[in-house]
Amino acid sequence: MRIVTLCSIIATLFLYHPATGAEVHQLTPANWDELIPAGKEVDAIYGDYVLRNDILTAVIANPTPTRNANLTIREVGGCVLDLTRHDSNNDQLGCFYPTAQQYSFTNPESINLVDGGEGVAIHMTSLKNEDGSLARLVYSLADGDQTLRVITQYANTSDETIMLRLQDSIRADSPFVLGGNKNSFWANDQWFRQAYGVWTQEREIKRTGSGGRILEYPANDGNSGFELEPKQHEVFLRELIPAGSLLELKSIFNSLNKFSQFKVSLKTFDQDGVIGNALLTIKQGEETIGDIRTNTQGLCQFSLEPGKYTAIVNAAGRPPQELALDVREAFNLGIELNQAGYLQGKVTDGQGRPIYAKLSFQGLKDTATPNFAPKQNAVFAENLFYATRGKVDHPLLPGSYRVFISHGPEFNAAVQDVVIQEGETTELNVSLKQVIDSDGWISADFHTHSSPSGDNTTDQFGRILTLLAENIEYSPATEHQRIDSFSPILKQLKAEHLMGTVSGMELTGRELPVNHQNAFPLIYKPRTQDGGGPTIEDNPVTQIKKLKRWDNDANKIVQEDHPTLMQIWRDKDRDNQADGGFREMLNYMDTMEVHPPQSIFQVPEELPPTAKSREPVMFYWMQLLNKGYRIPGVVNSDCHYNNHDSGYLRNYILSPTDNPGRIKTGNIVSACKQGNIVMTNGPFLKVKVRGEKRAFAWPGDDLVSLSGKVKVDISVQCPNWFDINRVQIFLNGRTASNLNYTRRNNAKMFPATSVTRFSETFELSLTEDTHIIVATLGEGLQMGPVQGDRWGV
Repeated sequence: MRIVTLCSIIATLFLYHPATGAEVHQLTPANWDELIPAGKEVDAIYGDYVLRNDILTAVIANPTPTRNANLTIREVGGCVLDLTRHDSNNDQLGCFYPTAQQYSFTNPESINLVDGGEGVAIHMTSLKNEDGSLARLVYSLADGDQTLRVITQYANTSDETIMLRLQDSIRADSPFVLGGNKNSFWANDQWFRQAYGVWTQEREIKRTGSGGRILEYPANDGNSGFELEPKQHEVFLRELIPAGSLLELKSIFNSLNKFSQFKVSLKTFDQDGVIGNALLTIKQGEETIGDIRTNTQGLCQFSLEPGKYTAIVNAAGRPPQELALDVREAFNLGIELNQAGYLQGKVTDGQGRPIYAKLSFQGLKDTATPNFAPKQNAVFAENLFYATRGKVDHPLLPGSYRVFISHGPEFNAAVQDVVIQEGETTELNVSLKQVIDSDGWISADFHTHSSPSGDNTTDQFGRILTLLAENIEYSPATEHQRIDSFSPILKQLKAEHLMGTVSGMELTGRELPVNHQNAFPLIYKPRTQDGGGPTIEDNPVTQIKKLKRWDNDANKIVQEDHPTLMQIWRDKDRDNQADGGFREMLNYMDTMEVHPPQSIFQVPEELPPTAKSREPVMFYWMQLLNKGYRIPGVVNSDCHYNNHDSGYLRNYILSPTDNPGRIKTGNIVSACKQGNIVMTNGPFLKVKVRGEKRAFAWPGDDLVSLSGKVKVDISVQCPNWFDINRVQIFLNGRTASNLNYTRRNNAKMFPATSVTRFSETFELSLTEDTHIIVATLGEGLQMGPVQGDRWGV
């Protein structure tokens, strides 16, 4: 630390660098395509700033009070939002917060762009804190720099000595692994091929806070705090570094520390050619130095200090291989690996057309169940492989596997045992027949998430793959806190004919869990704050009103997400004292989530019920219907990952077309508001109520019967991988004992070998206005391995 004046920072800023062509820009529609990096974590919008040179690009968030990246990465004005080297072009950074939000950079008028000829810089000033301190923040970059220089000048404008603390913080979420050593910190995501580092010359770096994401910079005495005298300034400098791997990052650390090191170039191959995406882990004794993945040419480069190391190579479909490295000089080395076994083939529907499909692998005998990739990955996730347009072409470690192939609950699933042998290709060609007749109804999921939401880092491309593989025919984009669109990815996949969609969002307020609402359609304004969407309100009533009236009160669905209905109905602070709750919210809901569907058979554990739990939500929902609040229920996946998270819940919506590419959102909105919805985790339940003079009603419709007599037609269809054994009719939210049908007591009603597992008509004599609900389930049964360990049991 050294005491300087502000002008001395500017005067000395570029003395470290040669004069070349680094650039600084503010993002506009005219320069966006030229400047914005690639990567699934890009959060830049118009108005943000870009620093770039011949090696890296950094995006600095415009310092405005409303600048948020997403749901959980908030108040990012003045922070580093996106950062990547050009040779990897792969932003995976959540956010780097200089000063760890101890200071607020929310004044866009404080921005000063500097092009000094020898480099470029962005200067900005924080608001003044209550203790009279403020921070001046400088980002600087020159051509040839592998690091973004981050300088904070702390100023004490008061007449008192104050105590300050040197801190930064970072959001680099799972699957990033965080670590550090002395004066360096790193965050490494080996699967998505990106690492970030912080380095400082004069101080050590200590990780604190939740997950070790707060960085403190203690001096020799171990204290990261310091006193700042009145009217004085102090400056702190650190380097923020992007890299394509942890080994590349540590090579840069070594250069900054002026450690001796030698370049290592490795190439992985087998008898058939080069092997890309092989993971190389370098260890020295028991210490892991770092890892790196080979590129498509099978190559990787990094540097190591002199010494003896062990390299461990893992490549898909091959056993791990170890070799010793004695680093005394720069060298190139080829590493020959065993040949992989391959599984190749295609998945088609019953008419021979290729379909998106989910393949789940289980190891047999001594073969381990594979773990291909993290649950956030797109094509591979844990033990799953998602076949794009039915294509299967995947290396597998030699062994025996059971493969479950599926395309959602309207199709039969297939199970095949395969033996994979080294250097050989095993064929897997499967035809999945659509056995469910769902004419007039389309399957929909109205609540999904991926990385743009901010509470997960799942690849959004993978979200679309999973929805297509599960045969979801309509799904709006509902990322947290921003309007978004699935259309670009569907267009990239040339799959617009397979799934209808529209732009929408989930508005996620702070009064949990009742202040979460999805809405669609909404007008999407790409590359703007929140995609042009509304901001949250602390009061749930105010928020849902705001959302309902958004886009000039345009016609839309406002869906209440996972509500605690007793809190809404009677007890807003959940202290078990009636206070009216947030009951006005009910006037603005078009639909509400009531999953899990099996909760329809549950009653509250406590009577009178409390607002401490949302369960059993179906019970409370039916009581709302009895109270006259006719708000249709829906069940949605609320999926955040790609490991069986999509498709286990869905809604069937009455539709004038069965062609997903021709679905009109207006028809979906109308059907949902009417309640033309069947909720399911698999079985296809079809219910039609018939009255007098050929009058009839679908779910959600009204039917007038002067005599009080109606006929209820019920059919249930199932594919070959799950079953049902009970059908129950509810009248005004209550089970009717004489309208409960089970396989045990009514075996002839439940054919075991037919796709149609139940098809009966019942005549009811009603004495009052009645809402009729029909439910079916498989008591004591399981969905099975097609839906994985979480949802298959």
